Amino acid sequence: MDSILVHYGEIALKKGKRSFFENLLVGNIKQALQQEKIQGVRKIFGRILITLNAASDQESITKKLRCVPGIISFAFCQKVPSDIAVFRKTIEGLARQQDKTIFMIRAKKAGKEFPLGSMEVNKQVGAHLVGALGYTVDLEHPEIAFYIEIVNQLAFVYTDKDVVQGVGGLPTGSSGKVICLLSGGIDSPVAAYYLMRRGCSVTFVHFYNASITSEAALEKVKDLVRVLTPYQLRSTLQVVPFTALQNVIIEKIPADYRMILYRRFMLRIAEALACKEGAGALLTGENLAQVASQTLENLNTISAVTPMQIFRPLIGFDKDDIIKIARKIGTYEISIQPYGDCCSYMIAEHPQTKAKLPAVEQHEKKLDVQKLVSAALKATKKEEFKI
Repeated sequence: MDSILVHYGEIALKKGKRSFFENLLVGNIKQALQQEKIQGVRKIFGRILITLNAASDQESITKKLRCVPGIISFAFCQKVPSDIAVFRKTIEGLARQQDKTIFMIRAKKAGKEFPLGSMEVNKQVGAHLVGALGYTVDLEHPEIAFYIEIVNQLAFVYTDKDVVQGVGGLPTGSSGKVICLLSGGIDSPVAAYYLMRRGCSVTFVHFYNASITSEAALEKVKDLVRVLTPYQLRSTLQVVPFTALQNVIIEKIPADYRMILYRRFMLRIAEALACKEGAGALLTGENLAQVASQTLENLNTISAVTPMQIFRPLIGFDKDDIIKIARKIGTYEISIQPYGDCCSYMIAEHPQTKAKLPAVEQHEKKLDVQKLVSAALKATKKEEFKI
């Protein structure tokens, strides 16, 4: 195989903005494959063509392309001239390499230079395989499918075995920037993945309590960012020291309200970082009623601290569904490693599950909110990650 045809889905519906999304996807593919030995990447009639060479590592390229948002699927294929005799010969050669005899032909045509329609190509190539090899056509349940994509004077031939599924969605950078509160658990990395698929660039914020979180646990959070970075090519992690702030809350706030205040301060700090980074929304892995802070009443009370949009893509997911995605994207085994959870630090055995906003605001009057937020922001450290 000397080429890869990249297919996209939703981008094709963008009408006046289609070229913007296509160009962005081409640029992201080039960046994802910058260490690979390829000849080039370019647009061709609703597809993106990657030209390979003899030194191209298909396994490595596959691993990287599978992580590029905007790609529905891609196929390793053979480039041939647009000629029906060539199609017959090439498909026969592919068929002889298979042990399957029940087949279908599926031709697609872009451009007007090739004289035959896709249905006529299907008929002629299919009839040739039946006559030359005695194979059987079955359009409903074939053992193998042969594909011919005709783009004016060029064509690309491959089988269904050469097709690899991508993550879909929209290209990274097409939907703005969000700030993700990354806890180190199972949920928040999956939430980040879903927003990456929608074209968002995700900056991660982790709240670190040195009294309950070891350096090894902090490295675990960095490992999560490393696993997620291929989905957006580069990542930023902001580590916010949270120990001093939590100690002040513990000193002045009843135990059953502490978790609510922890979360409100996290959102305040994340909002400040979002404004600094030019991000348009906050992102969490919260899941309705999963823990005490995630009841409907508590979510409302916590969210009231910021006017900024808060995305919660997992809000209605079952835990098993979240775990399946975490396994798929490679974060699960990292997430289940032990870590210190700031939100459960020195809280009551039975925290408030229906905290009222007036009561929470009354407790916050005991604190110098702006001073605590400013001190945490001043001590925040940033680390960059690249593929």
